[in-house]
Amino acid sequence: MPPSLRLALILSACAVLLALAGCVGMYPDRLIARQDHAGLALHYAHEARELNEKAHEWETLAKLYEKHPDVNAKAETAQFAERCRTIARHLRQAAEEAETLAAAHQQTLSKNASDPRP
Repeated sequence: MPPSLRLALILSACAVLLALAGCVGMYPDRLIARQDHAGLALHYAHEARELNEKAHEWETLAKLYEKHPDVNAKAETAQFAERCRTIARHLRQAAEEAETLAAAHQQTLSKNASDPRP
């Protein structure tokens, strides 16, 4: 492959990656207005990852409460741990919804790509 063609392919690939990375940071309202299903799929997948990370953090807090209970307030410490787990559970549910949205937009994108209409 000639060096100029290789350079052109590398630059094209970089441009695509930068465009996709830019979509993740975009506000969903703009992506919705543009009907940018690829950008929305990336956005919601990114949100799902962040929500799952937050859920893991809250689960870690619950474990810390259990590992280091307050000897003067054991009942409250157990409640603190349970509240942390409740937050973690809600975050995981939100992550699942975001993953569902990402998959739906990816499916719409695939459907539109196979649609022969102009």
